[in-house]
Amino acid sequence: MTSKNLYSDNAGQITSAVSRASRRTGYTISQRELLKRRLWSAGLSLVLMLLYYFAGALLLLLSIRGSYAPDAGSSLRTQMIQNYSSFLRDGIGFLIASLLGVVLSLQGYAYLHNRKAVDYYESQPVKRSAHFWGIFLNSLLIYLISAVCAMLLSLLTGICFGAAGPGILLHGIGFAFLRDLAAFLACFAFGTLAAMLTGNPVVSILAVGVFFVYEMMMTFGIKMMMHASFYTFTEDSGIGFYSLLLNPVANALNNSRTAAIWRNVILAVPVMLLAYLAYCRRKNESAGQAVIFRPVRTIVKIAVAFLSGIITADVVWDLGPGTSIFCGLLAALLLCCLMEIIYHYDFRKLFAHPAELAGALILTAAVICIFRYDLFGYDSWIPKPESVKYASVRMNYENLSLSEEGKYLDYPAFPESYMQLTDTESVTALAESCLQAALNNQWDNVNDRVTINYTLQSGRTVSRRYPLNRSDPALLNAVTDSDEYRKGSAQIWHDQFMDKLMQEHSVGMYYTVPGSTQLTEKKIDYNAFRKAYRTDLEMLNYNYADTHPVIGCAFVSVPVNNRGETIQFSNPVYEGFEQTTAFLKANGLYQESRMLNADEIERIEVRLSSYTLPDGVSADESTSPDGVLTDESNLYKEYTDPAEIHELIQSAMHQDTDFNAPLLQTSIDHNWTLIVYLKDNPDDYRPEDNWMNIRAGKIPSFVLKDFAPYIP
Repeated sequence: MTSKNLYSDNAGQITSAVSRASRRTGYTISQRELLKRRLWSAGLSLVLMLLYYFAGALLLLLSIRGSYAPDAGSSLRTQMIQNYSSFLRDGIGFLIASLLGVVLSLQGYAYLHNRKAVDYYESQPVKRSAHFWGIFLNSLLIYLISAVCAMLLSLLTGICFGAAGPGILLHGIGFAFLRDLAAFLACFAFGTLAAMLTGNPVVSILAVGVFFVYEMMMTFGIKMMMHASFYTFTEDSGIGFYSLLLNPVANALNNSRTAAIWRNVILAVPVMLLAYLAYCRRKNESAGQAVIFRPVRTIVKIAVAFLSGIITADVVWDLGPGTSIFCGLLAALLLCCLMEIIYHYDFRKLFAHPAELAGALILTAAVICIFRYDLFGYDSWIPKPESVKYASVRMNYENLSLSEEGKYLDYPAFPESYMQLTDTESVTALAESCLQAALNNQWDNVNDRVTINYTLQSGRTVSRRYPLNRSDPALLNAVTDSDEYRKGSAQIWHDQFMDKLMQEHSVGMYYTVPGSTQLTEKKIDYNAFRKAYRTDLEMLNYNYADTHPVIGCAFVSVPVNNRGETIQFSNPVYEGFEQTTAFLKANGLYQESRMLNADEIERIEVRLSSYTLPDGVSADESTSPDGVLTDESNLYKEYTDPAEIHELIQSAMHQDTDFNAPLLQTSIDHNWTLIVYLKDNPDDYRPEDNWMNIRAGKIPSFVLKDFAPYIP
């Protein structure tokens, strides 16, 4: 190699190094200059984060220290650790991060809405892409510095108060930091996209609002329309706030903490790239316009008009098909006109672009008609038995159950997790029977429901709800007379958590019957109770529940820690549960269910809550020849004949027999209520004990005859 070439190579390396250093220095200077112009937003970020994570934690810990009682079930330090950890994991820091993401994005790119500012920035010797990503980096640094400072001070506060327990860095501060950062990035991306698509600050703010609420409002509108349109729609369909995918707040609130982070990260990347593409195609002279890109105007106009149409149709749905369709179209028309006014700042542009207006109206009318007339057969759909892998059937109304690990579940999750009925022919036959009842206009007459979740061979789960048709008990018995059903509907088959808890804590139980005030808890041998109760459950099916009423309920209670927290679950006891009854008697817990005698009763008032009045008759003037009267919400009649009173009592069941029995709701007709008036009210008979229901299918013939003109 010649000396000339050697000199040339060294010079090139030196020049390249100097160039890189210059770029780094220039980038640092540009970040510093950006920060100077954004001091108010940087200050806002720091103040908000300090107010929540530092001041909020300090006030929380001071309040715990001030209210601590020495005789509490746990130590002061334990309470502080528990509450401080919950403050970090379950707090609302992500809302502050979301707000900062929107504020920093709109403020950072606000120059795009001013032509003079755009000309100034475009005249600088900086690439457009470098300026775009420079503002992003500057905003991220502002947020990170604020978050790190606030969380470090919060952690130091927790350490000083002794509230920083094991895992606080990973599961407390660490999780809060990542969740908030992901929410910030997603909201910053949406704010940036709004700034790129618009040329006006006010319209940018409106665009952010549309991005955040559109999916939620659309979900709400469709869900309400399905609820109003379809007999078989169920709330278990998975349509709800937590199912949203394009809402950073919903993602941060996700029940799965891992999903709360990765959902927003995955959302932020494509939205930010879309914003960058819009920035590259944006023209400088677009500043001042409402919406920059013509195709975006069309999409937004039709989308907003369509949403307003279906929401309006939901509001007036009960007024009839014609009214709901007309009002939906009117709302869509008005929104189309309003959007054109916003786009052009001109009231004379109301009906500009008639093709877009027609498209919005046609789309709105089509969707309303699809739901209104069930054009795709949502209600009539029942899968073929061979296409169903397994199913779960729910015939009761429980709210909460426990998982095998002892964690509380929303009730629908319990049968879906633990009930897998493989006799799919019986399940679909039951569905067809119940669907026929709905299509025969029996839906409004029935309070009891059956919800079926089909897990198809493809792995997809579909949920449907039907009115419970009791006309063929054999179908109901075919579904419920199996271990798969019993073990998927009773907590005691999934109580593995008890084995671990019993090693450290004793198990308590109390037994109560309808009208009982005895709640004395006694220590028991849970293994003996479990064996007895499971033995009795093996004979439970629909026929058994229909002929053997619930006579009481055994409540199991066991501590889960030394802070006084317990797990409790109920075990309904049916008439004829001999093993369970023997266990209760042996442990001094059993008490007889009080059965009223007809001789004690002066009169019984029978009320019907679901009825149809004759045409032209109002509720305050209706009186049938048989003496049936009306009040604001019920038909009613009193019976005093001893024979009729005796028959009514034989058909009755206490209203407070609400013990989460797996098949209890199949045995009560909630349309009928009995109010019992005693001759002499004994001291142990509470006033609320005289409210009863009639058991399903046990309504006396003389009652049906008296109320016949009003039964739908």
